[in-house]
Amino acid sequence: MNNNKAIKIFAHRGASDQYPENTMLAFYESEKAGADGIELDVQRTRDGRIVVVHDENLERLSGQSLWVKDLSWEELCMLDIAAHFPEHGPQQAPALDDVLDWLKTTSLDVNVELKNSVIPIQGLEEDVLRLIDDRDMRHRVIASSFSLESVIRMKELAPDLRCGYLAKRPKRADIRCAIEHNIDAIHPHIFNVFRPGFTRSLLRRDFTVRYWTATTERQLRAASRQRATAIIVNDPAQARAFLRKLERRN
Repeated sequence: MNNNKAIKIFAHRGASDQYPENTMLAFYESEKAGADGIELDVQRTRDGRIVVVHDENLERLSGQSLWVKDLSWEELCMLDIAAHFPEHGPQQAPALDDVLDWLKTTSLDVNVELKNSVIPIQGLEEDVLRLIDDRDMRHRVIASSFSLESVIRMKELAPDLRCGYLAKRPKRADIRCAIEHNIDAIHPHIFNVFRPGFTRSLLRRDFTVRYWTATTERQLRAASRQRATAIIVNDPAQARAFLRKLERRN
């Protein structure tokens, strides 16, 4: 069992180094690798289904220049969204409700990133919250977005839901705004871990700090020693092995 005080490991789009991102396969492998949680991305199809997929346009994932917002759920299911990862065979984009149903059979938490900063999706927060509440899973979910407005909206809808603001380099004004609206967490890019005093300043303000996307031992060591709350990684097995080695040294 993992030490509750130890830094948590979230699998970025699942175990996405070895398996197709944001697929059930990548999520299954995350659990096997010893992750504490998974991170995934959600959008909405033309007919209103909330689906787990990162890119708004699917050319990178499927080889076809199609937009998620223009596809029905049935049309999306016909696409292989792992065309860039052919060794694992064709993969479908899962629906969020199916992923949540699976997560209920595990002990994993889930960080649901609302993909609404490039293409605004009206009412995405309400739709996602409805799926969470249908399964009584607020205690297992973190909602995040690069859109601070979306994070604030989600917090207004569900004050008891953990909400995090995603930012490559958080601005002071955004941090002040997050404080004003009782946002629980800041999710900065991992390079911020090397800014002197940055992690400490966020923790001192009672933020939860989850860094993305840590890839090197130096980054993992820095985040762990600075007592960041979590790291979001592409290879959870590698991160778990390194952190165990670091614990033995200490």
